[in-house]
Amino acid sequence: MRRVFLVLMLAAGLAVFIGSSPAGATINQFSVDRNATLAPGGTAVTLTGTITCATGDTFFIQGEVFQQKNSAQGQNTNTTSPSCSGSSQTWQLTAHVQVGQSGPFHPGKASASATAGTCCATQTNETVGTVVQLH
Repeated sequence: MRRVFLVLMLAAGLAVFIGSSPAGATINQFSVDRNATLAPGGTAVTLTGTITCATGDTFFIQGEVFQQKNSAQGQNTNTTSPSCSGSSQTWQLTAHVQVGQSGPFHPGKASASATAGTCCATQTNETVGTVVQLH
């Protein structure tokens, strides 16, 4: 019985450790907007959202969009590294259709996933997955 209790306590401690943010984490808030912009011909989708991170750090956004009914998929990473202001900032990323691997995007629902990362005082990453409406 004592051994079972010890195992449960260790498991609970590990769960708290895994679920907690590292000390000094610099991403305070990260979101993906539920509406996305569809490029003419369905060749790309532009995702937008907001991020709040520690002043002086830089951030990047990496994103993917998948639309099951057309097997359309696209991905991209922004090529600039904007500086964090410490306040909420908007971001935008265009995910281009993977030529030869998928069809075009169409108006309707799609799955989107975006990961934000910061550098340099502390490196942190946060991923958000959501359903977006392509317009």
